[in-house]
Amino acid sequence: MKNNVFLFAIWPGVSLVCLFVGIGVRYVLTRTQMAKVKDEMSRWWNALCGSMLWQLSMGLLIAGHMAALVLPHVLLRWNANPVRLYVLEGCAFVIGLAATISTAVVMWRHLGRAEESVLSEVFDTVFITMIFVGLLSGIGLAAIYRWGSSWAAITLTPYISSLLRAKPATDYVLEMPPLVRLHVFSAFAAIAVIPLTRLSYVLVYAVDAGLDLIGHGLRPLRALRSYADVLLHNLGSRLWPEED
Repeated sequence: MKNNVFLFAIWPGVSLVCLFVGIGVRYVLTRTQMAKVKDEMSRWWNALCGSMLWQLSMGLLIAGHMAALVLPHVLLRWNANPVRLYVLEGCAFVIGLAATISTAVVMWRHLGRAEESVLSEVFDTVFITMIFVGLLSGIGLAAIYRWGSSWAAITLTPYISSLLRAKPATDYVLEMPPLVRLHVFSAFAAIAVIPLTRLSYVLVYAVDAGLDLIGHGLRPLRALRSYADVLLHNLGSRLWPEED
């Protein structure tokens, strides 16, 4: 029971802390080397994301999971019609199968490459493996336990919501089959290891671009504030002139 509490109550929070703190540390260490970051990001993308099928299938899966988390009631209303339910489940299974097969190809190519940094290769391999385990368990769920989009919306969505409120409702997961628990654990394991992979360069570059954008947006406000300070100073000197 203690292991289950750690895996589904504590581990998700730990994984998110690892992600944010890890990306923050990597940004601090590399913020003056954005050219190198961009180069590493391009190398990672070409090496692991070269397949258009992988990019499309993974993008659709992530979008679908996010929609189920954010709009569970809309999903349940959609599934209330049997035809729409069959269409959604069928499309999700095909997309998941495509993502699983293309991830297996990516993993095979990755293991066949030799890179300079052994440490990066190890953590990249762990990350891809966790993604593959998550996809494989998802396919198993779709094949064995039908209508997953409906029961996930009333079990896993409240569980994720409880994690965001820092009040983990682990009963939603602990009462699920082992494949569901494996699916959830592998997702958070993949998140935790991201700062140690070359995918982190993508997030570091995104953070730098976002901060730069915010900085550009604040420049007019800073200029306006400086102008207001000068204006108020001049106005004050006229209203209350200093005595000789």
